[in-house]
Amino acid sequence: MATSAGSISRRVSNISRASSTEGLAPGSREVDYEVELAVVLCRDAWRVEADRALDHVGGYCLSNDFTDRYWQSHYAGQWVLAKSAPGFGPLGPWLVTPDEIPELGDIPLELHVNGRVRQRARVSGMVFKVPELIAYLSSFFHLRAGDVITTGTPAGVGLATGEYLKPGDRVVASAGVLGVQRIDVVAG
Repeated sequence: MATSAGSISRRVSNISRASSTEGLAPGSREVDYEVELAVVLCRDAWRVEADRALDHVGGYCLSNDFTDRYWQSHYAGQWVLAKSAPGFGPLGPWLVTPDEIPELGDIPLELHVNGRVRQRARVSGMVFKVPELIAYLSSFFHLRAGDVITTGTPAGVGLATGEYLKPGDRVVASAGVLGVQRIDVVAG
């Protein structure tokens, strides 16, 4: 079981479409990207063991977890504030049911900014696997059908390079069968 997975709470207002124009939030300074696998629950989960966790998964989709690293570092490590601006949580373009995915670990996660690869990995390389995440989180929270769990991001985020998003950037995230997101960044 995962023993130190982080947990982020999101608001419906920060979830956005997979292909859109996203305005940087007023006051944002260091907006980062994180391509991730998202897990959508189809039934409630409370204190679920890892070996039964996948019974609660209704599908998977692509997620891009935008984060303002300045807000994160200057407001007491506040992940919730840093990730909750409107549009900071694109999901989709669609939901893929587990039976349509032969091997979840084979899904490639990739993110480009202005045509340049910034992140590239496979789901199999994730530190925390989906069953362990569900088991871990359901030991603290009563997860509900419809809840979305994002699973963590591969190396290559702007935090590591100091290269953050700016108006005019185009972010393209992809995850094989889960589809492609195209986000054009504009001033807020």
